[in-house]
Amino acid sequence: MENSNFGDIIDNSCCGFETNLYNANGGLSNYHDVSTPSLPNYLALISGQDWGCGGYDGSPNSNTCTINVWNSVNSNLVDRLGSVTWKGYMEGMPSTNICSGGGSGDGGTAYIVHHNPFAYFSDIATDSTRCQQVVQAGTYAGATGCSDSTPSTVGSYLIADLNGTSPPNFAWFTPNNYDNMHQCNSPRTHGDQYLSVLIPAILTTKTFENPYSRAVLILGFDENGNPPLTLVGSGVNTNYVSTSNYNHYNLLDTYITNWGLTCLVNDCGTQPLGEFFTPGAFASNQWNSNNNCGGAGSGTESISYGVLHTDELNVAGDNSHYGYCDALRGYFSLGPCYVTRCSIAG
Repeated sequence: MENSNFGDIIDNSCCGFETNLYNANGGLSNYHDVSTPSLPNYLALISGQDWGCGGYDGSPNSNTCTINVWNSVNSNLVDRLGSVTWKGYMEGMPSTNICSGGGSGDGGTAYIVHHNPFAYFSDIATDSTRCQQVVQAGTYAGATGCSDSTPSTVGSYLIADLNGTSPPNFAWFTPNNYDNMHQCNSPRTHGDQYLSVLIPAILTTKTFENPYSRAVLILGFDENGNPPLTLVGSGVNTNYVSTSNYNHYNLLDTYITNWGLTCLVNDCGTQPLGEFFTPGAFASNQWNSNNNCGGAGSGTESISYGVLHTDELNVAGDNSHYGYCDALRGYFSLGPCYVTRCSIAG
C-alpha cells in the first residue's frame, strides 16, 4: 500500500477494517520507511538497499541509480531464494508478465512501474524463467476511480494459486494506484474497503486455512515516515502490538532468517520480526501416524522455531492431508508439500 503514516490508518475513521486487523493480530507501531519517495523503498524491501535512488521514481534503467540496479548481479531476494518458490502479482499491469519489456513503464489500469521492484533487476526482467513469475494480479485489473466498489474477483490469480497444490512460498502483491491509497487518499476509505474484500479472500484460501501451513500475510506501506505494519497468520501472536523500532530492512531480514538465506546489504545484522511469531506451535506427537506414506510409513520428527519437521508425509497429491518437508525452517513454513520420500515398513 502507499503513502500512509500510522495515524492516517490506525484508529482513523477511514480505516475500520485495517484498524481491527491490526489490533487483533500482530501490529508494529514504530515501523519506518528508509527513504523517499516510493521507488527506493520498494527496492530496499527486496534488495536491502535504496541504491541511491532517494528523490527518484523513474522507470527501470533510466538514470544512474536505476542503471546500477539493472546491471547488478546477485543483489536481490530472488537471487537468494534458491529452491524457495516465489511470485509477484501486479494489479493493473497491461502485460501478462514482465518478459520482453512487459511492465517496464506505467500504463494499463493505473499500473505504476516503480511499485514493481522486480522490473528493475535485469537478472529477473530479462531471465526467461524469472520474468514469467511476475504476473497480473487477476481478471480484475483494479479500480479506475475512488468510488469503485471492489468485486469478489479481486486478486483472482493469487487466490487461485493459494488454493492450489503448489502455492508460491513467497508471494508479493501490489494493488493499482487507486486501490493502494495513492490516488484515493482523502480520505483513505476506498483502500480500506478494497482490503476488506481482498484480505478475507486470502485468509480463506486452502493455504491459510490449513492449520499446519503457518502461512503469514503481511500488510505494509512503502513510505510516509512511520507507516503501520500488520502480520496475520496461524503462527502469529494475536492481540500483539510492538513498539520496537523496525524498518523495511528488518522485514527483509525476517524472510532471510526464516529460510536460512544469505543476507544482502542493510538487512545484515538487523533484528528479524521474531517477537511476533508463536513458539512451540506444534507438539512432537501431533503428527498422525495414520497419514504415513502408504498408511505404513516410518520417519523422523523434530521441532524448530515451533514448526514440526517430518519426513512422514502422505502420498503425493493427497489434498486431504498436509505435512512438512524436513527442509522447512523458521517462523513460517514454505507451505503445504507433497513428497513421496518416505520409508515403507514391511
